[in-house]
Parts: sequence; structure tokens; C-alpha cells
Amino acid sequence: MQLRELLCNKRILVIGDSILDHYIYGKVYRVSPEAPVPVVVKKNDSYFLGGAANVAQNITAFGSKCSLLSVTGNDLAKEKMEVLCGQKKIECLLISDDTRPTTIKTRVIGNDHQIVRIDEEVTDEIDFEIQKNIINLLNHIINDYDIVILQDYDKGLLTRDLILEIISICNQNGKKTIVDPKDSDISKYSCCTLIKPNLSEFKSMSGISQHSDVAIEEIIRIARKKIEEFEIQSFLITMSENGMLYVDRLQSIYEPGIKIEVSDVSGAGDTVSAVISLCISANVEMKDCIKLANTSGSLVCQISGAVQIKPEVLLSSISRNNPVMSLNDGTPLIV
Repeated sequence: MQLRELLCNKRILVIGDSILDHYIYGKVYRVSPEAPVPVVVKKNDSYFLGGAANVAQNITAFGSKCSLLSVTGNDLAKEKMEVLCGQKKIECLLISDDTRPTTIKTRVIGNDHQIVRIDEEVTDEIDFEIQKNIINLLNHIINDYDIVILQDYDKGLLTRDLILEIISICNQNGKKTIVDPKDSDISKYSCCTLIKPNLSEFKSMSGISQHSDVAIEEIIRIARKKIEEFEIQSFLITMSENGMLYVDRLQSIYEPGIKIEVSDVSGAGDTVSAVISLCISANVEMKDCIKLANTSGSLVCQISGAVQIKPEVLLSSISRNNPVMSLNDGTPLIV
């Protein structure tokens, strides 16, 4: 059985904060006489899908179907996002909120260096009516999907009550939930299938100083305590160049980091969310899920901007050292 075939026939729902990434490229020839800042002569600009939309495009890159449930403004940026999603074969389930703009991050790049970033956003929690609309929609469509990803960037969409209700609906319908958290209050994500904090977020959740070194054994101990306390099935803790660590009640799997030339870490977490969700929904053995997710995050760090992973690049990279993987039932998979 071919791994690529398994990863191209899933149907995944991504719920979360979508971002439109805007890059303005130009040249710097002088300093402004008005203030000690560079004058950028604009050459061109580009728009890319970011946030939850970047997770979605990483899923469709494998050929699987993905729907994006998000809240945007009622503006031109929403229209631009819909166009970009269409180009990436993402089904848009966008709910307009007239009280906020579509989130845009504009980065000005002069002489190949980022000079400034300008954010257009409102991070107030969405109102009760919009939350109710999301829940009603989810109840109607939940059985169309293999797995649900909650991609939280703390932009106001994923409120505490909404997160808990989404996870409850998924559990009632036998659907797994993958959570990429932003809040240090882990109780918001109770009863999810897998929660994927980075090491900094895990420390915040655990009351550990950001400056403290934490041994792998201690991370495992704390994660298992959280698993019991909040009825979470598993943790996947990403640790940048140090790889990632998977923990559940019965096992822990550490996958070391891969030595690479880092160009841009933005979007790496989105790629890991997409790949781990595809692998879990395809019933790939967990140690192989972690290996694929770890490699995918490393590969996109070598590319500037939040971009989708190329499946052929990922599978080619994996196959050099791991030509055969397996499903949970032991069935071999050819990479």
C-alpha cells in the first residue's frame, strides 16, 4: 500500500483564525529626510494564505479535501482570501462579521530584509450569535469529515465556550480533534484527541519559567498529569530545532530535530498540524506520524513565508531513510 494514496483521500475540517499575509517587496536607496527610517521603493506585492487557511492549503496540497470554517470581515480582504482558497481547492465556510476586518499582516521587505510589519485586526471575542451559527453549521456537516483541526491564533474566533462545544460535538460523533493552542489555560481544550503546543506554550500551560531548561522525562511527567486532569488523549510538543515529543497515557515518542539551514519559521506549526492530522486520520502508526510531521516542519523552515508543503519533497526526504512505514494494524506502507 502506498502512503501517498492514503494521504490524498481524507476529508478534513479546519476551524480557526484565518490570516491574509501581504508582502510588499522593494528596494532601499536612501534614508527618509522626515525621520531616520529607510525609504522603500515598491517593486511588487503578493498575497498568501496564513493562519488556519495555511493549514488548509497544506492539506489540499496532498490531494485531500479540506473545508475552512472561519470568521472574517465583510471586506475586500475576505474576497481576496476566497479567491486564494479557490486556487488551492479549499472549500470556504467563511462567516462575515461587520464589526471586524479580515485579519491582514502586511510585511514590507526592503533589500531582502523585513523592515516593518503592519497588522490589521480586531481580537475581541466573536459574539454569541456568530458562535451559535458556527455550532449549528458544525452539527449539520460534522459527519462529512474524518477529523477536525482547531487552529487557535487568539484572534477572537475560538472562545472558551465555542472550543468546548466543538470538541463535545466531535466526540459525540466519533470524530478526532487536533488542537493547536494559543491560550495557556489548557482547560479550554479538555477532552480533545491531541493538543499540539510548542515548548514555550507548554511551559506557560505548566507554570514553568520560559528561561528554565526542562528535561524530556519531566515534560513527559507533566504531560501525563495534564492528560489525566483534563481528559486529553495525547500531547505533541514541538521544540523547534530539538524536534518534537509525543506523549499519551501508554507511550512517549521523541523525534530528534533535523539539522537544516533555516530561512523562515513562520507557518511551520501550520504544516505540522496539517501533516499530523492527515496521518492520524489515515491510521498511520504514531511513530511514523511523528517522523512525517517533524520532517515536514523542518522542510518548510527552509522556505521564506507561510507556504504549503510539497508532498513529493516530503515523501522523497522521508524515503531516503524510511522507505517503509506502517499502519496501526501493522500493514506495511511504501513511502
